[in-house]
Amino acid sequence: MPRLLHLAPEPLRKRIERSGLRGDPYRFGHGPDAHDVREAVFALPFLQDFSTTYQWVRELRRWRRTRLVAVTFRVPDDEPVLVGPYSQPKQRLPATQAVASLACDPWGNEIVVMRAVSAKAIVHVRAVRQDVGWEESPNPKHRSACVCPACLLKGSPDLMRRCRAIYNRTLQRVHSGSGDAEDVRRELRALELPLERVGKRLPAKRLLSLSRHHDERVRAMVTGFLGYFSKTEALDALIDRLSDRSPDVQRTSVQSLLAVVGEETWNHVRPRGEALQTLLVHELEWSWMGRSRRILARIAGEAESEEVRTLAADVLQSMIEDDENE
Repeated sequence: MPRLLHLAPEPLRKRIERSGLRGDPYRFGHGPDAHDVREAVFALPFLQDFSTTYQWVRELRRWRRTRLVAVTFRVPDDEPVLVGPYSQPKQRLPATQAVASLACDPWGNEIVVMRAVSAKAIVHVRAVRQDVGWEESPNPKHRSACVCPACLLKGSPDLMRRCRAIYNRTLQRVHSGSGDAEDVRRELRALELPLERVGKRLPAKRLLSLSRHHDERVRAMVTGFLGYFSKTEALDALIDRLSDRSPDVQRTSVQSLLAVVGEETWNHVRPRGEALQTLLVHELEWSWMGRSRRILARIAGEAESEEVRTLAADVLQSMIEDDENE
């Protein structure tokens, strides 16, 4: 009787030892060759070495965010199971043949037992190392560098490493390139998602020089990115860009200040004159920040210009009326 290995969340260990393994409904393949399974239990046989046998640990850890345990169980030699690469159609074979078929090319393959596994069939449940196997793809050439939330959940151990690599690689290309504005902007677009996810944990130093780039579109893009960094990293550069000759750069500076320091933005904009104060009011009118009303109330009471005070009061009143009408 072949011995198979299933990886299960550690919190379920006692339940598995007591009641066995339960599977989930699953459809394998499409069209006339599809297999509808009421209870699919995924497994691998014990193969030539430890890392191959436990190859799924790291990939499953990416999604489950909990420690895994190794559940060893037996199935009859002639029991029909499904076998093949993950996310691809499966072949229906007796268990012994399925195990033999994986011996030559085991990476990324799986066996599907098409029923629940009783506690009597379980040999043992053991702890297993949590750093074994591949991630994303068993083929290194096909591994992705994506950092979107679908590929890398919040708290993933790879999130910071991968975002930092994109950040450093992008800035290295920018600083070693021709300096052409279009090339710089094309390279910098790769930073949006990494900075959105981990910007406050990255150093802004190598990006700051680009906030003084000769092209105003580059300055505006970089100033917008600074809104993802911490106050310590970004504040001085953002205050400096408030006096930029480009209205677009000024606007992104105000937007980023709101993201970085919130209500303190008024303290930095107030000494800069009526034009920037008016710009701040208009940004607050469309801001999602919960503190927008408090900032508007301060502007309405503290601005030197009567026009700015009136504008802030009108925007604040409009927000209040909108809420009352909802």
